[in-house]
Amino acid sequence: MYWLLNTKDKRPSLIGLTLNFAFALPLITLYAAMTGELTHWNKEGLWSAFYIGLFEMGLSFVLWNQALKLTSNASQVANLIFLSPLLSIIWLSQFAGEPILQSTLVGLACILVGLFIQNWAKKTK
Repeated sequence: MYWLLNTKDKRPSLIGLTLNFAFALPLITLYAAMTGELTHWNKEGLWSAFYIGLFEMGLSFVLWNQALKLTSNASQVANLIFLSPLLSIIWLSQFAGEPILQSTLVGLACILVGLFIQNWAKKTK
């Protein structure tokens, strides 16, 4: 819902996302302080947080938001997000050596069948 509503935001993508994350950071910090999660930080955790913040949350959010703003049909682009598990499964099996379980394939099949049905229903209208 956030991404679909955000397509109406007139601010530049980078500024809008930066302000959204900057607004959330104090709230998250306050919550972590209240629950006692700010008691210890290790170097590996900080590097992981930096990587996730920069690449998985920052850059990917900016590119995704830009794609949604540039398209004339946001719902078609939004469907692409459901293909990311397929890429993740392939990459994890190839680069991290993780096995692909049957339950994973069943879940992936459900996603792909759902996308097929959704696109087929649109074409028949």
